Amino acid sequence: MIMSKRLLIILLLVPVLTLRAGDDKAWHLGVEGGVDVEKFKVNNEIFSAGNRLGWFVGPKLKLKIPLVGFGLDVAALYHRYEMEYTAYDLNDYEKSAHMLAVPLNLRYDIGLIKIFSIYIATGPQYNYAIKEDKSVYQRIDLEKHSFDWNVGAGFDLFKHFEIGFNYSIPLGDKIQLNGVKLKGHTWNIRAAVFF
Repeated sequence: MIMSKRLLIILLLVPVLTLRAGDDKAWHLGVEGGVDVEKFKVNNEIFSAGNRLGWFVGPKLKLKIPLVGFGLDVAALYHRYEMEYTAYDLNDYEKSAHMLAVPLNLRYDIGLIKIFSIYIATGPQYNYAIKEDKSVYQRIDLEKHSFDWNVGAGFDLFKHFEIGFNYSIPLGDKIQLNGVKLKGHTWNIRAAVFF
């Protein structure tokens, strides 16, 4: 019984992973990276130290359904968050947290010309807290498991380079500071290279 279920799954996955539309592959594997920012500004302040909240990097798989524009993307991203806070002694402190983020997005690509397209994407993201640097001044805890909902857009060049932005909406509490639960809405700017 177990063997027949595995065989059925393999038989269903092989056509999906080998679909082709002309010379286009139905799937692309690559690497994605980016930075989290507090405010999304279209100027040089977007990458300023006071606006940065962290960075991420990891493998990404992009699947598309030929001829209709819809597809999926999934990634496994190492995510490092940086938090700054003022303690009860009125001094400023920093704390970092390390997470594994797994976004799964439904996307729609609009091909404007053969080498350039734009996309919109939305979907859930699972976050797993791997490690956090402990603070001796205030009790700050990341939730071990949390979920976000992502909404984003961007553009694709030559079907191998992708640049976009994303807004993450927490689906529940993400951080506790001295017992007070906080959310943690973030913007991020991302880039990916596909092979």
